[in-house]
Amino acid sequence: MVEYYHYSTREKNRRCRRELLTKARHDRYNNFCLFGVMNMLLNVQDLVSRRAQITLKESVDVTEAYRDVRDVKPLGPLTAELTAAYSGGLIDVSGTLDCKLQFQCSRCLDPIEEAWRVPFHAIFKVVSKERLDKDRLDEEDSEDEDILSIKDEPLELLPYIEEELMLSMPLAPICKDDCKGLCPECGQNRNAKECGCDREKTDLRFDALKDWFGSNN
Repeated sequence: MVEYYHYSTREKNRRCRRELLTKARHDRYNNFCLFGVMNMLLNVQDLVSRRAQITLKESVDVTEAYRDVRDVKPLGPLTAELTAAYSGGLIDVSGTLDCKLQFQCSRCLDPIEEAWRVPFHAIFKVVSKERLDKDRLDEEDSEDEDILSIKDEPLELLPYIEEELMLSMPLAPICKDDCKGLCPECGQNRNAKECGCDREKTDLRFDALKDWFGSNN
């Protein structure tokens, strides 16, 4: 199992990275589908009134999050095991996200199946509807933006879960450390067999430079 530990720093950076992912958020409902529920709600009012920990464990469908992502495919539901606690006006949600994903090797293009584990941690501040917009404006200029302002109503955790999972993805996954990749000449997968192409072949544009270095040795 691959364990990828990713901890975000500031909410400003998270918003910038969301834009780079070009992943639109959609309203979701408590509907079951092929790969589990389509949302994961936290009852904020119940948590605040009880002032006790709430444990959430759910199989969540994340296929929508990867619909427009190339070379990554979920092979089943994501299992989210989270604990939510309220203290000092803040809601702290932490736990782990587990799922099985299929990547494409960046060298040989073969599929890779990985059991993926990502830690999750988010802090929310419950505010009134009137203060929510003001707090969001203040967050844009604040140096400490790890605390997210939310309304006193059921909190949809799925967008934050999807975001954390997306940000944990490797930029250039490889099937194995010594993957030989594809031959640049004929395209043969060199892990399967060697193609016999001349890999000493150089670009003709660099022949003069090669001769110059040779004459000075």
